[in-house]
Amino acid sequence: MNKKRILEDYEYKFYPTLGQVLINPALNLKQSQILMIINLSGNVLIYNFACALEGARFEENKLSLVKDISGMNASDKLMIVVTEEDKAEYYLEKIYKEINSLNKILINQKSHNNGLQS
Repeated sequence: MNKKRILEDYEYKFYPTLGQVLINPALNLKQSQILMIINLSGNVLIYNFACALEGARFEENKLSLVKDISGMNASDKLMIVVTEEDKAEYYLEKIYKEINSLNKILINQKSHNNGLQS
């Protein structure tokens, strides 16, 4: 299950004159992980993944917004809600696949050894 969190101020830069939000590349986010952006200084929804009128294009960690935000200030506080992959689920699945693979090898070896004894 994916967890949701709000980005910290240092994890993004807001460029309203360009209509963009720059996301820290170290976060390695995909557009599908960015759910919503609200300008808290003006209580305005500026991005919503489910609405074309508040949509965006995401390339090279730049979210270019559809909505006209040119009247906003670069110092405005944003609330950016993102999902994060659940690392525990990822590693459990990886371990499960590895155990299955090892079991198949052991079963093949056992069947091969039984064939040699006959």
